[in-house]
Amino acid sequence: MNLGAEKKTFRSNNIESNDDLENKVKSAEKKLENIKIESKEDSDSENTCINKVDEISDYLVKNGFSYSGKDCFTCGNSGRQIEAYIFYGPVYYQKLKHMVTDKMHARARGPRAVLTRQPTEGRSRDGGLRLGEMERDCLIGYGASSLLIERLMVSSDAFQAYICHECGIIVHKDGCVMCDGEPVCIQIPYACKLLFQELMAMNIYPKFKFE
Repeated sequence: MNLGAEKKTFRSNNIESNDDLENKVKSAEKKLENIKIESKEDSDSENTCINKVDEISDYLVKNGFSYSGKDCFTCGNSGRQIEAYIFYGPVYYQKLKHMVTDKMHARARGPRAVLTRQPTEGRSRDGGLRLGEMERDCLIGYGASSLLIERLMVSSDAFQAYICHECGIIVHKDGCVMCDGEPVCIQIPYACKLLFQELMAMNIYPKFKFE
């Protein structure tokens, strides 16, 4: 039975006000803390294992409650006793201030990161909506290749790159300095171009292969 943080009274075989129950529960909590302190003083190890359920249950019995913390209740609609034992007690909780209106976010166009040329991240920076690994895997599973290209490249960081038709490396639009091959303009994600250039800086030359 969740009483929340409000002051409520309820009826059972043993009529108790909420204030009396709170006092007894607080006493049980204090008793439990004393048990923890005593067990630590008697033992050399900090990882002391005590039977918390039995200690609290014995304390409940001493204060007039059942061993398991359950009791009989009366149905508020029929006035008859419910044919079941119900565990009850005050439960305090704090509501988190998360409102839908504060979290709504959408964007068609907006700022991009300088390094990757991809949309910025985060609602506070008017960022784009992330299509993560799991969403990508779902689109691959459905075979939606056109949607994959549109989401992961066209609407993200599409880039016109020039590739040498002969040696397959990224070159300037005026021509290839390695083999004087003819440059071919293709569309790739800017992150792909950035990765290739970082690999080339480590003396690793990835190449495109044309069919």
